Amino acid sequence: MPTATQTPVTTQDPPTQTPTGVPLTKTPPTPRPTKRPRPTPTSVDPPGGGSFLIPITGFAPGIKTSVRAQPEELKYSETDIILEIPTLGVKIPIVGVPKVNGTWDVSWLVKQAGWLEGSAFPSWNGNSVLTSHVFLSSGLRGPFYYLSKLKFDDQIIVHAYGQKYIFAVRTNEVVLPNDSSVFKHEEKSWVTLVTCKEYDPKTNTYRKRVVVRAVLVSVEWDK
Repeated sequence: MPTATQTPVTTQDPPTQTPTGVPLTKTPPTPRPTKRPRPTPTSVDPPGGGSFLIPITGFAPGIKTSVRAQPEELKYSETDIILEIPTLGVKIPIVGVPKVNGTWDVSWLVKQAGWLEGSAFPSWNGNSVLTSHVFLSSGLRGPFYYLSKLKFDDQIIVHAYGQKYIFAVRTNEVVLPNDSSVFKHEEKSWVTLVTCKEYDPKTNTYRKRVVVRAVLVSVEWDK
């Protein structure tokens, strides 16, 4: 989490599609690379070495955190795609977050979901990893605060270019921050939703991650 002052809380063109919603010709937008890495939080290296870390998707709960202005080179990419989780009352835009020096900086996500570069474009075949905050910089609850409450077969919907891609939850688990299985490859279309869990005030970071995985079950025209 970036160093910050804390005080108590007082577009682009759609890809060509078939009637079933499968893109044909255009490739998904690629978040712009940058040269400034995100500060590395306290973590444990994964087995076998390396420094993979699932992004920190939360600020200190109940504390207002000042966040520096987002540099132009770290701007997120617009996608014109919406993420909806009906049982949680969540409906937020998806933006592309660039991967820089092996990590992603999601500090500037507010009421948005971040599509992590390196994962599949949302609605395409493969594993699309989307993240959002459990607590915002305001100290208030973020869009994914209740993510751990999702159950088997709950719906996750991606609204993309006039169609809605309906996914059904298959797993909901808590993992360590360096669990790279979050990015495991899939042949079919999956979404993996990620947020933080277990804030540690001593280190000003989160010990765990909530990971929800869902598989595409149907595609419908959006009304």
